[in-house]
This record gives sequence, structure tokens and C-alpha cells, in this order.
Amino acid sequence: SNILVSVIIGPIIILGFIFILLSFISKFLSNMVAIFLEIGLQFIIFITNIGKLPFSKIYIPTPSIWKISIFFISVIIIKEIYIVFHLKETSTTRAKSTKNNCFI
Repeated sequence: SNILVSVIIGPIIILGFIFILLSFISKFLSNMVAIFLEIGLQFIIFITNIGKLPFSKIYIPTPSIWKISIFFISVIIIKEIYIVFHLKETSTTRAKSTKNNCFI
């Protein structure tokens, strides 16, 4: 429902500004814009009522801080291992660390 609302909210905001400006100039023109504005707002109200239907929401649990920490630490370790084993030119420090990693 958010995707549908986000598509129509832009024109509604623009029509709202036009309505405010035209309300100072002409009541007839502002009433004409208000008709289109009301149609858009009724559509948004209809779409938001769809979210109240059963099974219309997806709940995703938030992982704990420990799981997030373990994930990022493992990504960093895997990145460092990849760098050590896949460099074209290995420095003496990397060559020694590669030999030491073989023992681990």
C-alpha cells in the first residue's frame, strides 16, 4: 500500500499548494482544484484501509545486537582472509601471515 500512496502523494501535495494559492484569488478555481484534491485524498484513505485487513502486514523480527556483531565480525574476517590469499603481489609480511594462517 505504501507504493501506491507514494505515487499519488506528490500530485496531492502540488494540488494542495495550488488550492491554497487559488483560494486567495478565486473561489471558483479553488473549488475546481478541491474536487481533484478530494478524489486523491479519498483514494489515499481507501488504500490505507487495505492495511487494516487481516494478513496484510509482514512482521520481521529484529536480530539481537550480538547476532549483528557476529555477522559484521565474520564479514571482516572473511574479507581479510580473501585479501591475504588473493593478492597478486604478496609482501613479506603477507607471505609470513599466509604461512602462519596455514598452521591455524
